[in-house]
Amino acid sequence: TWVSQANMDMALNEVMNEIIRNKKYKGVSISLVKDLRDNEMIDLSYKGFCYGPNMTMLIHPDWRSFADYISELRPKYKSRAQRALRKGGDIERRELRMTEMIEYRDEIYFLHQNVYKRSDFQIAKIDIDFFWNLKSNLGDDFQMTGYFINDCMIGFTTRFFYKNILEGYLHGIDYSINKRYCLYENILYDDVKMAIESRASLLNLGTTAPGMKSAVGAVPVPMKSYLKFKNHAINKVINPGEYFTTEEKVIRFPFKIKERLGTIRFDSKGPVHVRLITEKEFMKQDEYVESLIFNTEKPEISEVEFSFENIPAGVYAIIAFQDKNNNGRLDHILGLYPSEPFGFSWKAKAKMLPRFKDISFYVNKDTKDLNIDTAR
Repeated sequence: TWVSQANMDMALNEVMNEIIRNKKYKGVSISLVKDLRDNEMIDLSYKGFCYGPNMTMLIHPDWRSFADYISELRPKYKSRAQRALRKGGDIERRELRMTEMIEYRDEIYFLHQNVYKRSDFQIAKIDIDFFWNLKSNLGDDFQMTGYFINDCMIGFTTRFFYKNILEGYLHGIDYSINKRYCLYENILYDDVKMAIESRASLLNLGTTAPGMKSAVGAVPVPMKSYLKFKNHAINKVINPGEYFTTEEKVIRFPFKIKERLGTIRFDSKGPVHVRLITEKEFMKQDEYVESLIFNTEKPEISEVEFSFENIPAGVYAIIAFQDKNNNGRLDHILGLYPSEPFGFSWKAKAKMLPRFKDISFYVNKDTKDLNIDTAR
């Protein structure tokens, strides 16, 4: 049963306390809860620490197929994806039923141990029937996909489905042939493909390999883990943040910025304002994230090039208008029909104020620049 967000913090504490009270776990000396957003653990006896962000990817609603996603990538990352997919072209993918999970249980365990041994953060080894038990309890909300070459399993991945979220979970890899088939990259691209096909709006890819996951399109979301020692004295003096640290990883930005402004025909009466806005500022004329102003008094000016630098991750729109009466805002008739030359991102021929969702675009991480040309 999936717990609602509103009750998650209370449910977590109740579950952890119940586990600790269970005689079966009498010998357990440490309790650990991983990968929560800040302040979700209300039991103050747990010590919070950060160990790597969760790599998360928004699935754009306009992506109806994996090809739509590929078309959004910058040339460098599109070539990278196509190369990985070509190398993995001979891999056979099979969604494993419970009977097959039993049949391949030794291979599954061995392949996962390969990954576990390379992990920087080793918690506890899984039981050989761990995945079978997950499938038994969660049914269609849990999926395991096996990767085969000549009927030999070379890897697997697992996923959780809940509501509109797809969660990439544990996987296993034969590292001796990983590079030959770009196996891990194919697993990541398959996660993206599955998220699009299942109409998920969010894909969680976990905390490992942030560089490779950002190349697919994921962005880092800070997460906290919480630790509690059964020994109260130790629990008071130990600060897990001193022992668990992470190195800064290179985060990539693979997507093209594809914003188009409709042609703005201006004259010499008043400067041109170009503003970057979020939905919060959309209906507030005097608020914006960034604003640029261009003087149009010189008749030879026929084009304005502008650049917004260091744009933080988020959803934005751009509005450009000529402020003929110098009041710092786009004037309207009846509050709907702009009375000054104007243009919006994605709206080439808008005659009235559009909806924010129709003119907005997304930036998946801090990006160096956002360049758009608008002609007279």
